[in-house]
Amino acid sequence: MLESFAPFGVGLLLLVIERFVVQLLPLGVFRPELVLPFVLDLGLHEQHRRRSLLTAFALGYLLDIFSGAPIGIHAFTMVLLLLFSQTAQLRLFLQGAPFQILLTFCAVVISTVVIFVLRAIFERVPIGAGAVVGMLLPHAVATAVFAPLVFWFATALLGRRTVARARVGL
Repeated sequence: MLESFAPFGVGLLLLVIERFVVQLLPLGVFRPELVLPFVLDLGLHEQHRRRSLLTAFALGYLLDIFSGAPIGIHAFTMVLLLLFSQTAQLRLFLQGAPFQILLTFCAVVISTVVIFVLRAIFERVPIGAGAVVGMLLPHAVATAVFAPLVFWFATALLGRRTVARARVGL
């Protein structure tokens, strides 16, 4: 029973570390996001789909609360990214640090665009494309650089196999 909450506990730990680092270090737009690569890792490795969806939603909701963003934006985005990583895992069967970096970079781009579009729709705040690109690239690079470390951390703490290997009995 306790192992069912392990992915949420790891994600919560990463969220606390991320928020703590943001408060201590003046990183600006070079702020890495640690929860996003963890949600991607859940999509690539977690065999229990409901648990991973609930974990992604809960971590996104907590991210909304901690960041001061409108409630539901990060929750929706994290679930969307989990489904994105599950689709990537089923279609690509790639592993290793280069794949993790590329997948995380693409996910940050998708996440940022979705969040800005949702905020523009619901808050009616016009945001220029230059502002989005100015924030997007440094944030995506910083998050992608830390992605292999987050993937390793999640695998070390949760000790699991890829979904593809589990299907063939490896």
